[in-house]
Parts: sequence; structure tokens; C-alpha cells
Amino acid sequence: MRLIIFDCDGTLVDSQKSIMNAIVTAWESFGLNPPKLSSVLQVIGLTIQDSVRVLEPDLNENDYGKLEKEFYSAFVNLNEQAKIEEELFPNVVETLNVLNDDKSYLAVLTGKGNLGLQNTFKNKNIGEYFIATKTSDCGPGKPNPQTMNELIAELGVEKESVVMIGDTTHDILTAKNAGVKSIGVSFGYHSVGELVKAGANEIVDDFSNLPSVIDTLLGS
Repeated sequence: MRLIIFDCDGTLVDSQKSIMNAIVTAWESFGLNPPKLSSVLQVIGLTIQDSVRVLEPDLNENDYGKLEKEFYSAFVNLNEQAKIEEELFPNVVETLNVLNDDKSYLAVLTGKGNLGLQNTFKNKNIGEYFIATKTSDCGPGKPNPQTMNELIAELGVEKESVVMIGDTTHDILTAKNAGVKSIGVSFGYHSVGELVKAGANEIVDDFSNLPSVIDTLLGS
């Protein structure tokens, strides 16, 4: 069996508006000037804890904890008020239908929390495609390979038959650290140059190109 692992934000769905809204709410509640979108796009894919530390490198540990809580609460409130703004990228469902066959497991490895991921699955009706998920609630965040290695072990797949698909260097480096192949998508939040430099084996410009590229990397 092959294991095809997808990132979520920036790969399956475009969620930058909601992420930025949550950051603005959290930062303003904490009395800080919100970071620019260009800075936020660089941390999408990381856990809330890691994102806060990258965006605000000069806070003390106590303030980090408080800002993390504000950030998490902002996401929860957006979910509860059904104000999450995210859209599936073109051809996602059609491609998942192609890949969802008897020779492949589909899974998600994301920096989202479980609440956020389950809401995405529900709102976009795509949860049925994925046999397993790993979120920021499951262990260390990207690019630490721990949760990816756990996912591979739980499904009993050889690493030679695994590929990670993502839009950020965090995704590509996680795959590299786990010893598996990776495919970068050009329509997400990090540039093609960054993805190539991080070690992506292939780059696709459209979700519909994935089946043929995966066949090339893993065999059909």
C-alpha cells in the first residue's frame, strides 16, 4: 500500500483569511500590533506555540503562554460563530476521488488543532477520504518527524511508499526528516524556490497533477 499524506492549510484549503483574523484578534487583545500577512504566511503550518514564538521572538515565557491562549481562543470563537473563511483549492475533491483507491491510504498531517481540522472536514465534506489524521494535539509540530513516523508505523506502510504533499517548507522538511518523498504545491503560502531549496522532490501547479506525479515517485 501507498500512503499519501496531505497538509491542510495552504494545500487542501486556502485559510489565510481566518488565520490572519485570529491573529489580529489575539494580538490586539494582548495589546500588541499584529504582524504583517507576509510574516504570518511564513508560520502557517506550525503549531500555535511555535507560531507565536516566531512572530514575537522577544516575549517572556509567561507572556508566550498568555498569547497562545488568546490565539487559541480566537480560533475557537471563529469556529463557534461559523466565521471560518476557507475554500478548497481547485480540483481537490476530484483528485481525492482519483487517489482514493485500493492501493493507497490517504491521511492528513497538519499544524491545525483537531477542532479546526474536524470543522474543515465537516464544512468541506472531505473527511471521508482520510483514513488517519495527525494534528498539533498529537505531538511535536513540524518539522519534527515524530507524528509522521507514528502515522507511518500505525498504518504499517514502508517509507519507500510514502509521500508528503504540502505548500510550505515545514511540510517538506518534515518529510525529509522522516526519510520520505515530498511534493510541493505552488499555489500555497511558500514560494516554489523555498520548497525546492527545502528538498521537495517535485512541484505541482494544480491539484489535478498529483496522481501522475505520485505514480512517478511511488509507482503505480
